[in-house]
Amino acid sequence: MLASAQVIGLDTSNSYANLLGVFELSIAIPLVGYNIVSQIKLLDQALEKLSEYVIRRITPLRERLIELTEKSQALITLVSPLIGYDKAAELSKILLRGVSIRQALRELGFSEEDINRILDPRRLTSPGIPSKNI
Repeated sequence: MLASAQVIGLDTSNSYANLLGVFELSIAIPLVGYNIVSQIKLLDQALEKLSEYVIRRITPLRERLIELTEKSQALITLVSPLIGYDKAAELSKILLRGVSIRQALRELGFSEEDINRILDPRRLTSPGIPSKNI
């Protein structure tokens, strides 16, 4: 956040320096060039530190991820081509009660095998519309 604040400050300096240009003499070019190089270096260093000290150290809580995903209403959009519009509307009503999509599909009469195929993460995250062949 501090690097971003500094970059915004340098950008403000660039904007102000450009206002000082007289008759297109472009007296601000050295300052603007220096600031842009400084901004690039600052963001590069900040993103490297973010990657090293934060992103690489993140460990996902897979069980929690699955729990939150399966309670998401957004999944209805993904599974509706697979189960049909009418079943998707019923599914939406069941999900409003706070149950997981897996439980809701059980209530709609889908077998465990069908549910696993419908909720296959690779299939749901692949480009395009999921195939209707479950």
